[in-house]
Amino acid sequence: MGNNKSVFTGEQLEAYQDCTYFNKQEILRIYHRFRAIMPDQIPQYMDADQLFSLKIPKARMKQTAELKENPFQDQILKVFTEDSSGNMCFNDFINMLSVMCESSPRELKSYYCFKIHDFDGDGYLNASDMETALKYITNNELEQEELGYITSKIIEEADLDEDQKLSEVEFELMLSKCPDFLGSFNFRA
Repeated sequence: MGNNKSVFTGEQLEAYQDCTYFNKQEILRIYHRFRAIMPDQIPQYMDADQLFSLKIPKARMKQTAELKENPFQDQILKVFTEDSSGNMCFNDFINMLSVMCESSPRELKSYYCFKIHDFDGDGYLNASDMETALKYITNNELEQEELGYITSKIIEEADLDEDQKLSEVEFELMLSKCPDFLGSFNFRA
């Protein structure tokens, strides 16, 4: 008789299915991807506590296919780690992939996109947040004058209450006018 030990209990798999946009096979594949990032540190089988406590360091996470070329990698790791450290446990990893998968709804993607662009964490996207995002997107190739112009146009177009910053609702409304947002705010899971 062989040992038929599973990575997750049936109850854990059901809980992950309920909390993500993945089926059981995808969850198991995601766990193996997580483990492959640091196989010497992540055991083949983890107990429930280890799913939250064993973390892959931020520097190693930044080398993954999902984040390696992404200019927002630090912000993504900050937003998707429970303690904002960027050191990612399995729960953080599967949550990130769930939000970034194709079947995740627009509202959820918009919420996390907003958080990623809110660099100062004040709950609004102000000119400074937008300039920082533009620098990331353009690899810091725009002049300050160009950054200011683009930022002022974004605010002029999307700032409905004219407070010189975008709330989450204003940001979501702006994204709803961007037909390729859903296709570009994805990781392959």
